[in-house]
Amino acid sequence: MNIRIFLASFIMSISAMQLISQDIDAPNKNMNVKEAGPDKNHHTCSMSLPSEAREQYLQSIQNENQSSSRDGTFNLPVQFHLLRRTNGTGGATAAQVAQELQWANNEYSALEVEFFQCSPARDINDDTYFNTTFQFEWDDYCGQTNAEYLIAGQNNVDDVINIYYVNTDGWNWSCFPYQRSAHCKDWIIMDIDDIGNATLLAHELGHYFNLLHTFDGYGDGETENEEHITRNSSNECYNCPTYGDYLCDTPADNNSWNNSCQWDGDGGDGCSNLDFSPNANNIMSYSDCPTVFTSGQHARMTYAITSLRNYLDCPFLSGCTANRTISATQNGTFAYQASNQITSTAHITPGISSAYDAGNVVILQPGFYAEVGTSFAAFLDGCWGPVIWP
Repeated sequence: MNIRIFLASFIMSISAMQLISQDIDAPNKNMNVKEAGPDKNHHTCSMSLPSEAREQYLQSIQNENQSSSRDGTFNLPVQFHLLRRTNGTGGATAAQVAQELQWANNEYSALEVEFFQCSPARDINDDTYFNTTFQFEWDDYCGQTNAEYLIAGQNNVDDVINIYYVNTDGWNWSCFPYQRSAHCKDWIIMDIDDIGNATLLAHELGHYFNLLHTFDGYGDGETENEEHITRNSSNECYNCPTYGDYLCDTPADNNSWNNSCQWDGDGGDGCSNLDFSPNANNIMSYSDCPTVFTSGQHARMTYAITSLRNYLDCPFLSGCTANRTISATQNGTFAYQASNQITSTAHITPGISSAYDAGNVVILQPGFYAEVGTSFAAFLDGCWGPVIWP
């Protein structure tokens, strides 16, 4: 009989790297004051694509139709970074972000994507950063020294999805795959005040895997970027493959919603007599009812996962074997997994987080020893479970 077991009698305070207080040179820095943000009744993500970046974005999607291969479920590593005051108070909790990740997994299950925590959520206890209002308008370029770049440079885990919960100017934002090389930027910024929004992290992960807003091109004052309504390829107004979000199975959207998930705009796109009929359920819209991705969005994200972000790999997690025997002393954070059985006589030293995740049984034999000051858990849900660190 499979019994889920937890051996949690060893308590550890994980020692995240303590940031050194410093002056942060950033434009429009507002210390100690949380600026009024955007309308919280809708998604609060500022990731519309500026005109000067469209060529880079187009280059990133030009080969996506040539690559649609996949092999089972994508298990993708996430590292949470929780900004708190120096005394450890304030900010998001590990339990809250674990719930946010579960909500994201619910939205991505149709894509056969499952996110897991690469290592336990890490606290960043620093008053200077905590009292800084992170702003989306900061410039993005390699060598930038605003708080966003500094905190990521000091804490990012290589080759995983780094997600920071901080105090922002009311917005949440991500980065597109092309920005990793173009801007030295590879992380997601989440506003602490938005904890509890069940689809917001899924929305930002959509940008991380190269999705634009369904209304991209509208509202930037440049009508030449606006996507037209028609989906008839023989119509002279047809432009959905090359405008807006560059997807034709997402209806044209001019981002005009009421609070009942209904489009409340009037007029058309300036090219036809058609009315807008956007999808109120699309996760990449600003509707209040986001629940789904389209097949075109699935295909774009699959290409991003397999090609543009194929480097994602958790350095703290073993591969999957049927059976695993562990005997060496463990001096670093690591999680071992096996589809059937894990047997251990290992010695786990203080200050270490260790997890055993087996499909059927975990056997701790004489000689196994986890010292006081370690965090150890053994549980049964097999390889690639979404919760590696309970």
